[in-house]
Amino acid sequence: LKSDGSPVFSPRHSHASCIFHCPHNSSKQCLWLTGGRTEPFRTFNLEMEDRTADIWWSENGAIWNKVMEITGDFLDGIGNFDANIGGDVAPWYSRYGHSLDAVDTDGDRVADLMVITGGFNPIPSNDIWISQNGTTWYFENHAP
Repeated sequence: LKSDGSPVFSPRHSHASCIFHCPHNSSKQCLWLTGGRTEPFRTFNLEMEDRTADIWWSENGAIWNKVMEITGDFLDGIGNFDANIGGDVAPWYSRYGHSLDAVDTDGDRVADLMVITGGFNPIPSNDIWISQNGTTWYFENHAP
């Protein structure tokens, strides 16, 4: 955290990003970023980890905002054991090398949802997560 209590966007690699509507203005487009590998940090059980399960968005690529109130499917055995409902850790397992795609489901040329698939955590993952707003994420299924 910064001295003012706001989260710090850490250097990372193997994250996923896409263009999707902004959380505060659906007519404006924002850059969204999830997960990746970063500097080691301590998890709830005091172990060190470098895989992240966080969600960030930016209107300009210079100023990043962390999603701090994540909701959705926090499922035992499928989701992230390090996540708390309504916190800043996503319900999916921390991961890197995954994809984040904006999908137009109704053909109006406007993305209706974001989809996270695959990656490593550290083993290969085949779970699929969807969101219509970037803050609420639902487990869809496992890919074949």
